[in-house]
Amino acid sequence: RHPSAPPEKMWLLLWPAALVACAQARTLDVRDFGAMYSKAAGNTTTLVSNALAVTRALAAAKPGDTVLVPRDLEGAALWSTGGIRGEGLRRVTLQVEGALRAAGGWDAWPHGNKGLGSLSNKKHAGDFEPFIFLGDSSSLTLTGGGSIDGAGKVWWDRYIVRPLPAKRPKLIIINNVTDLVVQHLALTNSPSF
Repeated sequence: RHPSAPPEKMWLLLWPAALVACAQARTLDVRDFGAMYSKAAGNTTTLVSNALAVTRALAAAKPGDTVLVPRDLEGAALWSTGGIRGEGLRRVTLQVEGALRAAGGWDAWPHGNKGLGSLSNKKHAGDFEPFIFLGDSSSLTLTGGGSIDGAGKVWWDRYIVRPLPAKRPKLIIINNVTDLVVQHLALTNSPSF
């Protein structure tokens, strides 16, 4: 409270700051970063491009921003390989309103030193990267009413038939993140647990 402001006038002092904070918050649509929706998984170039588009949107997010994976009106999904990364985020919301789906298969999936962001942890070097990695962040919210689908069946089937060249990916890895809220989101078909 400002020393010269009477208590009933306090809201007048706070209102401009609240207005500026609201005006600065943005919604970053992943399509504006190059993401392309489709009804099927598509080719490797599109899958990798979609992972990079979501990663770029997360990297561009500033405190108060929302990264939006919108619902497609025709029922298409945002298909992607693993390697979606969000690091150093503060007060950011990842709002998945539609379907964010992992493409089944390991040929295009990043792992080891050929990953999109490459795993820096030596314990996991060479492993397939998680579908989504969130690290070194605070006050994150994952929400939106949509779904994140890891296409786990193909990974589990292959795991049973013959070993893969690396450990199967996780659906989401969250490392060194404080104040995390996950709500109104379906997380399904993890490639491993």
